[in-house]
Amino acid sequence: MNLLGQIINAWTVIAGPETVGRHPQWECRCRCGAIKLVFETSLRSGKSQSCGCLHREKVNEALLAARLSHRHTRSMTYTSEYAAWQSMRARCCNPSRVDYPRYGGRGIKVCTQWRDSFERFLADMGPKPSTKHQIDRYPNNDGNYEPGNCRWATPIQQARNRRSSKVVVGFGGELPLIEFCEVIGAHYKTVRQRMDRGSTFEKAVLTPRSAAWAAKYGRDVYDRARLGDFKAKSAAKRAQKKLDFRTAA
Repeated sequence: MNLLGQIINAWTVIAGPETVGRHPQWECRCRCGAIKLVFETSLRSGKSQSCGCLHREKVNEALLAARLSHRHTRSMTYTSEYAAWQSMRARCCNPSRVDYPRYGGRGIKVCTQWRDSFERFLADMGPKPSTKHQIDRYPNNDGNYEPGNCRWATPIQQARNRRSSKVVVGFGGELPLIEFCEVIGAHYKTVRQRMDRGSTFEKAVLTPRSAAWAAKYGRDVYDRARLGDFKAKSAAKRAQKKLDFRTAA
């Protein structure tokens, strides 16, 4: 069969055939300008339709259509809401993800309407209040990603809602540790580390972050600095630098 001069999909046959074993090849020019040898069987069956540019065009068109459908991209990049939706689906549905055991691996699922449609997810959740907000399962942290059990939460709100969040009883009340620390002005990370080492909540809160620091400059100076008196804190730091200099000398 003479294919010379024929246009087949994106190929134009310009020379040939050349026989390689029992399979004839034709020299073809793609509509993008690339020239390649293509097996006749591939041309006739449609297995080879272009040099690869036709497939890339179809993929780009599909991606563009998806982006235009919900208009949630900027300069061909995903918005924060779209990225959150993709991450939510991946950690629940993709076993190769590092965090899959903490989500899909323990039975957490994405509801069908959200899994299959970003538009539906966005309609239910709305836009993020800020770039710092992330999707959070609330009020049931062990529940699924679904309407009524999800919110946009700040990092602090997410920390309160984690399974590992420590709830403490102290000073006549019961609250998550991070909220107690916010109320009384204590440093959360320091208090959490002390409690992990065995201290009671009251002791972890009342012990100065640096007993030596408080002893050196006076408890009143330490308390003022801890409560936000930055002048006292700066004066203490300057005194420390002088002391360190004299010790070194």
